[in-house]
Amino acid sequence: MRVRPHQVRVRGEDAIQLLACWRGLLARGLVAGRLEEDPDLPALSTLHLDETAAIWLLATPRQAIAWAATYNRAYPGALAALGITPEIYADEHAWTTWLATAA
Repeated sequence: MRVRPHQVRVRGEDAIQLLACWRGLLARGLVAGRLEEDPDLPALSTLHLDETAAIWLLATPRQAIAWAATYNRAYPGALAALGITPEIYADEHAWTTWLATAA
């Protein structure tokens, strides 16, 4: 499966932020695949997706934290088992910081 920022209606600086999130998801092992980045037009970069713990992880930070909270209510503890604690999806800044500090 191929995913591009513009498919999630993201452009410009938001596309750059989304790519950083995707790099973090890859580094943390929550997503498997490879990222083909377009330095001139980030919205045209492509994530060649092999696997993901949940497709909503690929959404914008705002959408991802909303999905995480909903998912945690439906499946308590499932995200924590993946290393995604409630503090991580408390707000967009916490989410992007956590992804940016991936090993």
